[in-house]
Amino acid sequence: MDHETNLKDIVCGRLCRFYRPDKSEPESCHGLAFLIQWSKSYPDLIDLLEKTSRPEPCGYPYTRLLDRILCRHCPFFADGCDFVDARVTGPKVPCGGYLALVSLLHLNLIKEEDLLTAACYANSIN
Repeated sequence: MDHETNLKDIVCGRLCRFYRPDKSEPESCHGLAFLIQWSKSYPDLIDLLEKTSRPEPCGYPYTRLLDRILCRHCPFFADGCDFVDARVTGPKVPCGGYLALVSLLHLNLIKEEDLLTAACYANSIN
């Protein structure tokens, strides 16, 4: 299995409630793209992601940080993101990439500084 497929299986297949393996979409969330890009310079990221699980939707303590690093750059942010859409009623659950990063932070497998450094690198090459 190649690197990107492995990441997609973890981030989308295991963590994202929106992912449908039988449905082909032209775009993926920025969370997956960010993690793929970051993993190129941080190969241990896949091993860390293997340790994650879907956090319970009981508030997301890293919302400001992840909004700045991830959400604002996502193709679904303006239209199509249930997590930020005010019209969506009920529990608002973010994408798998967002949940993967929340889990990594919550388990202390990465620090906020790691994420900020990765974001600077990712944004400099996009």
